[in-house]
Amino acid sequence: MDIFGTHIIHGSQGITAPHQAGMFKKANTTEVKPGVVSRDEVEISSKAQRMTESREVAGTMDNSDIRLDLVNRIRAEIANGTYETPEKLEIAMERLLNRIS
Repeated sequence: MDIFGTHIIHGSQGITAPHQAGMFKKANTTEVKPGVVSRDEVEISSKAQRMTESREVAGTMDNSDIRLDLVNRIRAEIANGTYETPEKLEIAMERLLNRIS
């Protein structure tokens, strides 16, 4: 069966099929350039940052299970590029394998 989009479905077709390969344009994709490393980025809006700060000031996060000291330490390690270590990846892999087995 050939599926061409969400509105046209045809069974097996002969040589004179109603649709041929190459008839549809490829989706707009980003061109990969040699020597250029792409990186994911996350942006936190200023409104979201203010909301987090206001919760911290009000003490609402202190009553939850979130350990702000640990969160801040990990944020600093990520920013410094020291968070991911072979030891931590090994521990994560062991925990994953234990969970799925």
